[in-house]
Amino acid sequence: LVDVLACWDPVPHVKSEPPYLCLAMEYVAESEPLSNEIRRSGPSPALAAKVVPQIADALLLLHHRGLVHRDVWSENVLVSDRGRAVLVDLGCAEYVSSGPALNSKLNIPYMAPEAAQGMPQSPGEDCWALGLLITEIVTGRFIADRIGRSDVPVHFNRPILAEALREAVGQGGPLLGRLCTQLLETNSSLRMSMDEVVAQCSSQAPLLGVASFVPPAPLGSAILHKNGATPKVTPNGAAGAGYLRHDTPTRVDMAMPGVGGFFPGQAVLYHPRSHTTVCNATVVGRMARGHGWQLRLESGVLKDVEDAEAWRISPSSSSS
Repeated sequence: LVDVLACWDPVPHVKSEPPYLCLAMEYVAESEPLSNEIRRSGPSPALAAKVVPQIADALLLLHHRGLVHRDVWSENVLVSDRGRAVLVDLGCAEYVSSGPALNSKLNIPYMAPEAAQGMPQSPGEDCWALGLLITEIVTGRFIADRIGRSDVPVHFNRPILAEALREAVGQGGPLLGRLCTQLLETNSSLRMSMDEVVAQCSSQAPLLGVASFVPPAPLGSAILHKNGATPKVTPNGAAGAGYLRHDTPTRVDMAMPGVGGFFPGQAVLYHPRSHTTVCNATVVGRMARGHGWQLRLESGVLKDVEDAEAWRISPSSSSS
């Protein structure tokens, strides 16, 4: 899936000395996260019809090789200006045959019921996440926005999950509605497999509005940049200063609710992906480049939050 290279030359902005262990992969030019497209397009069954078959085919390739992605969501799908969808970020991927993996790294709102119960990883987790992703594309509403927090799986709130599914079925048409319904089966033994998703998409290609099934999407795992920006290498698996996934927010990002709604000194809650509880924080101000907010967590650590991730910040009940 990726090439691992040893780099013996100095890398700009990296303080440690070489050699570096680097991941080399395809550079996805003129692309942006699927989340940006969802914000811009709003409810779009047509967009779902275009990208879902490609994502499903990429996941099927992983599953046939004994891997589970475990982090399928709109930020980990890059969409090119020609409509090509590329699944990225294998940071949470695990082999099915390995022992149960800790789920502390998982994107909590998208956790499958069995993952939340600490059961061994399985391809069904990716199927569940794909079902949630379809609801987001078809309805134009993100799961985290629906539940208003990022520290609980959406299936903990059955009314909200039912609402998302009901809207997706109503707006997505027969095929997308059927996929959502069967992918979001809480009983993993009854959930549609990725083989079945690919088969459904292939047999219903005219209904989806595509001439034929899309070829497998390449897979990758790294910090990627959009819109032709210079790709940056991340040594030793850690991002250095200035290594952001998406350097330049779009006009849609800048217009997101909440992006301009904070002020220095305001008490807020920060919702990280990697923790089970939210963190108390104080707004320091805008980031140096004006692309997000800088927070000071209650531990004293400074945290930069890009505008595209501003939904992770919410006002604290103690703020005025």
